Amino acid sequence: MPVVFIAMAVVFIVQAIPMGSEGTFPLMCGILQAAVAVYLIGKILVKREVVLKTDGLNVKKAALTVVALILYVLVLDKIGYCLSTFLLVAFIIWFLGYRNYKIILLCAALTAAATYVIFGVLLNVPLPMLIFE
Repeated sequence: MPVVFIAMAVVFIVQAIPMGSEGTFPLMCGILQAAVAVYLIGKILVKREVVLKTDGLNVKKAALTVVALILYVLVLDKIGYCLSTFLLVAFIIWFLGYRNYKIILLCAALTAAATYVIFGVLLNVPLPMLIFE
Protein backbone atom coordinates (compact mmCIF):
# COMPACT_ATOMS: atom_id res chain seq x y z
CA MET A 1 0.00 0.00 0.00
CA PRO A 2 2.77 2.53 0.72
CA VAL A 3 4.06 2.02 -2.84
CA VAL A 4 0.62 2.96 -4.18
CA PHE A 5 0.62 6.05 -1.93
CA ILE A 6 4.03 7.06 -3.27
CA ALA A 7 2.78 6.67 -6.84
CA MET A 8 -0.26 8.82 -6.04
CA ALA A 9 1.97 11.41 -4.37
CA VAL A 10 4.17 11.60 -7.46
CA VAL A 11 1.07 12.24 -9.59
CA PHE A 12 -0.04 15.02 -7.21
CA ILE A 13 3.42 16.60 -7.22
CA VAL A 14 3.83 16.41 -11.01
CA GLN A 15 0.40 17.98 -11.55
CA ALA A 16 0.90 20.66 -8.88
CA ILE A 17 4.27 21.99 -10.05
CA PRO A 18 2.99 23.64 -13.28
CA MET A 19 0.14 25.28 -11.33
CA GLY A 20 2.50 27.77 -9.71
CA SER A 21 1.22 29.37 -6.51
CA GLU A 22 -2.19 27.74 -6.91
CA GLY A 23 -0.53 24.34 -6.67
CA THR A 24 1.17 25.02 -3.33
CA PHE A 25 -1.38 23.14 -1.22
CA PRO A 26 -1.55 20.04 -3.49
CA LEU A 27 2.25 20.08 -3.65
CA MET A 28 2.52 20.14 0.16
CA CYS A 29 -0.03 17.32 0.44
CA GLY A 30 1.85 15.23 -2.12
CA ILE A 31 5.18 15.72 -0.36
CA LEU A 32 3.63 14.87 3.03
CA GLN A 33 1.93 11.78 1.60
CA ALA A 34 5.20 10.59 0.04
CA ALA A 35 7.09 11.15 3.30
CA VAL A 36 4.57 9.14 5.32
CA ALA A 37 4.63 6.34 2.73
CA VAL A 38 8.44 6.19 2.82
CA TYR A 39 8.27 6.06 6.62
CA LEU A 40 5.80 3.15 6.42
CA ILE A 41 8.03 1.28 3.97
CA GLY A 42 10.97 1.76 6.32
CA LYS A 43 8.95 0.53 9.27
CA ILE A 44 7.84 -2.54 7.35
CA LEU A 45 11.40 -3.35 6.22
CA VAL A 46 13.01 -2.78 9.62
CA LYS A 47 10.46 -4.58 11.79
CA ARG A 48 9.36 -7.06 9.15
CA GLU A 49 5.82 -6.92 10.42
CA VAL A 50 2.50 -5.98 8.91
CA VAL A 51 1.65 -2.39 9.78
CA LEU A 52 -2.05 -2.68 9.00
CA LYS A 53 -3.87 -5.24 11.09
CA THR A 54 -7.49 -5.93 10.29
CA ASP A 55 -8.28 -8.12 13.29
CA GLY A 56 -11.50 -6.92 14.86
CA LEU A 57 -12.40 -4.69 11.90
CA ASN A 58 -16.11 -3.95 11.90
CA VAL A 59 -16.95 -4.05 8.20
CA LYS A 60 -20.46 -2.67 8.70
CA LYS A 61 -19.17 0.39 10.58
CA ALA A 62 -16.46 0.96 7.99
CA ALA A 63 -18.97 0.65 5.14
CA LEU A 64 -21.42 3.04 6.80
CA THR A 65 -18.62 5.55 7.36
CA VAL A 66 -17.73 5.37 3.64
CA VAL A 67 -21.43 5.86 2.77
CA ALA A 68 -21.52 8.92 5.08
CA LEU A 69 -18.46 10.36 3.32
CA ILE A 70 -20.02 9.76 -0.11
CA LEU A 71 -23.24 11.47 1.02
CA TYR A 72 -21.14 14.35 2.35
CA VAL A 73 -19.58 14.86 -1.08
CA LEU A 74 -23.00 14.67 -2.76
CA VAL A 75 -24.70 17.23 -0.48
CA LEU A 76 -21.72 19.58 -0.16
CA ASP A 77 -22.78 21.75 -3.13
CA LYS A 78 -26.47 21.59 -2.21
CA ILE A 79 -26.41 22.64 1.45
CA GLY A 80 -23.00 24.29 1.71
CA TYR A 81 -19.71 23.52 3.38
CA CYS A 82 -20.44 24.53 6.98
CA LEU A 83 -23.75 22.68 7.36
CA SER A 84 -22.62 19.51 5.58
CA THR A 85 -19.35 19.41 7.57
CA PHE A 86 -21.24 19.99 10.81
CA LEU A 87 -23.64 17.12 10.02
CA LEU A 88 -20.84 14.75 8.97
CA VAL A 89 -18.78 15.34 12.11
CA ALA A 90 -21.83 15.09 14.38
CA PHE A 91 -22.90 11.84 12.72
CA ILE A 92 -19.46 10.23 12.92
CA ILE A 93 -19.00 11.15 16.57
CA TRP A 94 -22.49 9.82 17.37
CA PHE A 95 -21.94 6.73 15.23
CA LEU A 96 -18.75 5.91 17.13
CA GLY A 97 -20.85 5.62 20.27
CA TYR A 98 -20.43 8.95 22.03
CA ARG A 99 -23.80 10.09 23.42
CA ASN A 100 -23.17 13.43 25.13
CA TYR A 101 -25.13 15.55 22.66
CA LYS A 102 -23.86 18.89 23.96
CA ILE A 103 -20.28 17.81 23.34
CA ILE A 104 -21.19 16.31 19.95
CA LEU A 105 -22.78 19.59 18.83
CA LEU A 106 -19.89 21.65 20.21
CA CYS A 107 -17.24 19.48 18.52
CA ALA A 108 -19.12 19.49 15.21
CA ALA A 109 -19.54 23.28 15.31
CA LEU A 110 -15.90 23.89 16.25
CA THR A 111 -14.68 21.50 13.54
CA ALA A 112 -16.82 23.15 10.86
CA ALA A 113 -15.72 26.63 11.98
CA ALA A 114 -12.03 25.75 12.29
CA THR A 115 -11.84 24.04 8.90
CA TYR A 116 -13.71 26.96 7.33
CA VAL A 117 -11.21 29.41 8.81
CA ILE A 118 -8.25 27.31 7.67
CA PHE A 119 -9.44 26.64 4.13
CA GLY A 120 -11.85 29.49 3.39
CA VAL A 121 -10.04 32.34 5.11
CA LEU A 122 -6.34 31.48 5.51
CA LEU A 123 -5.82 29.40 2.36
CA ASN A 124 -8.51 31.26 0.38
CA VAL A 125 -9.97 28.02 -1.00
CA PRO A 126 -13.41 28.64 -2.53
CA LEU A 127 -15.96 26.63 -0.55
CA PRO A 128 -19.65 26.19 -1.36
CA MET A 129 -21.35 28.51 1.16
CA LEU A 130 -24.94 28.52 -0.07
CA ILE A 131 -26.47 29.61 3.23
CA PHE A 132 -24.02 32.40 4.02
CA GLU A 133 -23.56 33.90 0.55
